[in-house]
Amino acid sequence: MTSRIALTLVAVLAVVATAAGLTLLAGGGSGGDVSPLVKDPHGGTIPRAQLDDVLLAADEVGATTPRAELEARGEMLFGSSRVAKEGESCASCHVLGGGVNAALGVITHRRDAGQPVSPDNFTGVRDAPSLWDVAQTAPYNWIGTNRTLDAQAATAIRTHFLPADGAEQADPKSADVAALVAYMRTLTAPVTRHDQGRLSAKELAGEEVFVGKGGCIVCHGGPQFTDNLVHDTDVPQKNVPALGGPSDDPGSEGVPGGFNTPHLRDIRNTAPYMHNGRFETLENVVDFYNDNPITAGPVGLRLTATEREELVAYLKTL
Repeated sequence: MTSRIALTLVAVLAVVATAAGLTLLAGGGSGGDVSPLVKDPHGGTIPRAQLDDVLLAADEVGATTPRAELEARGEMLFGSSRVAKEGESCASCHVLGGGVNAALGVITHRRDAGQPVSPDNFTGVRDAPSLWDVAQTAPYNWIGTNRTLDAQAATAIRTHFLPADGAEQADPKSADVAALVAYMRTLTAPVTRHDQGRLSAKELAGEEVFVGKGGCIVCHGGPQFTDNLVHDTDVPQKNVPALGGPSDDPGSEGVPGGFNTPHLRDIRNTAPYMHNGRFETLENVVDFYNDNPITAGPVGLRLTATEREELVAYLKTL
């Protein structure tokens, strides 16, 4: 299975990019950003100098503390409702072990984190991504603003942990960052029939669509099925009538309208899909990309009904 993918990848890239008119918009973070403040996509900011100091100290903690001790403490912090703001522990959205809280739905994002959600203080909704193989899926968050897991942990602490008395945001502690990162590095995707090479004839046919006619592998390649880049694929905004209608989520600053390519491990269990949970089923996702001019060209991928069914069957094995 793996060798077949490797052998056909070069040909697929050429055919899809040329014949289907694929447009790739790559970005992925703030590697060249020299602004004094680092924005946390959950709301708020942290001074870059402070973040750099925390990350440097976290490296020292990681180098001098037994790994098992760090992992155990990180797991405690991840699931703790004592250190986090009410309803905002890591496990509230990302269940322990790497999956997602299916009952959560999508999360509302505010323009001003200090004010309640309203039609004038609403940028959009975001789907909580699963954390399977998170150590291999940089950059982090839906707009790819954090290039390292350490930075993502620090900004999440800044937003979601309890601040000191009178403060608006928590000051991330290097020991907490090191512990959370150590724990998250233990999160590995479940072993599936795909990993074991035990696919049915229908699923194997879907793999051929994934690699060939569908061109999915162009963005979703490698062990985690992601290219670790930010792309604009013209995913429609999600309508939220209670907040005045469609959201207005601009996506990445580096790639307007762009969002981080999600990994596809355990995708059968991580609905809804897209950065904003716009699609409820994998069938919806396949139909969208089958007709999407940005990724499929002006005439679409022209997948038959059978090919779409085969592709969904394959995706459910990842």
